[in-house]
Amino acid sequence: MLRSFLSIGVPAKPKRQAFGSSEIRGHVAVLAPVLVDEHEVVPMNEDVRRLPREELLEVLATPHPDELFIGGLVDANDGVVTLYRGNLEPLVVPLKWFKVSGNGVRPDPARLDVTDFGHTVRFGEYEVSTHAILYNHDGNYRRWAQRDFSNRTTRSEERSDACGF
Repeated sequence: MLRSFLSIGVPAKPKRQAFGSSEIRGHVAVLAPVLVDEHEVVPMNEDVRRLPREELLEVLATPHPDELFIGGLVDANDGVVTLYRGNLEPLVVPLKWFKVSGNGVRPDPARLDVTDFGHTVRFGEYEVSTHAILYNHDGNYRRWAQRDFSNRTTRSEERSDACGF
């Protein structure tokens, strides 16, 4: 049975990430070791909301797991959500970025969920696409998306059918 242990830890020195006028210091929540094999995917930190097992395995197997989220953790005290990409890289996003939707639905940080094979982040009834989050908070992703749109050749066309999209 093949087992691989993947982990993300808090960095020894706090990272600084600027978000407009606010700054977040040293905020990278821990996605403690995750055990992946043909039978089990176990998050060691129960506070991390993650995809269902079957979806998680498919995201981890995609050619571009960095374009999907596998889980997340809200820190209401710091006003941020740490979203974990399929390559296990964390992305820290201020909760204030999630605005009331056009039909009046407000995000409920206490009800964080990652769904749709990592393509959607939900805060209760409020939903936002992974693409929108990455486009607004990851400069490399934004540059790729802008270049991709102008070329009209999408990376998703290059992907295997692993996630069914």
